[in-house]
Amino acid sequence: MSHSIRKIKRRFWDEMGHDAACPIHFTEEDLQNHMRDAEGFNEQADFWDRMEGFIARDGWVSNERYEEALDSFANLREEHLKQLTGEERSDFEKQSRWAERNVDRTDGS
Repeated sequence: MSHSIRKIKRRFWDEMGHDAACPIHFTEEDLQNHMRDAEGFNEQADFWDRMEGFIARDGWVSNERYEEALDSFANLREEHLKQLTGEERSDFEKQSRWAERNVDRTDGS
């Protein structure tokens, strides 16, 4: 939403015919946070674009490609865990256990 507000302010505020200055202001920190968040969003979108035809955005994968998909996510998980530290690493490790290698997937856990 902040992206839309910034866009309206930047492109259309003067054209709207208001005499007063726009009442919405963004600090430099707000702008930097927005850019960081947008970059993360774009990285995720790019990832799912690369997976198109293999794994759907909702996570669906055909039975024939399930093991291949799980192996791909296990590789991604291992690479990402190497880059994280502390609480962020611990949280990611817990959230991505479903993609661990050598897990007995028939035990229901």
